[in-house]
Amino acid sequence: MKNLVLIDFTPESIEALDYAIDFTKAIKGKLEILNVSDEGDYQKQIQKLHDLKARYTSSEIQIDTVELTGDLETAIA
Repeated sequence: MKNLVLIDFTPESIEALDYAIDFTKAIKGKLEILNVSDEGDYQKQIQKLHDLKARYTSSEIQIDTVELTGDLETAIA
């Protein structure tokens, strides 16, 4: 099973990520972290996503990252 967590790097979204990681480990699933940013912030956000992936990836969990640009509703659709 793949789980998806939207993240905007606020403390609340990091808490959601922590919960999603624990849940995904418990079910032995995969986790995808998704961020939607403005075009001007793209490189900065990509680096933040890679940092989170490096921090949380372990033998217990596979994490993938997706960075989209534009309006949240439009980008996710």
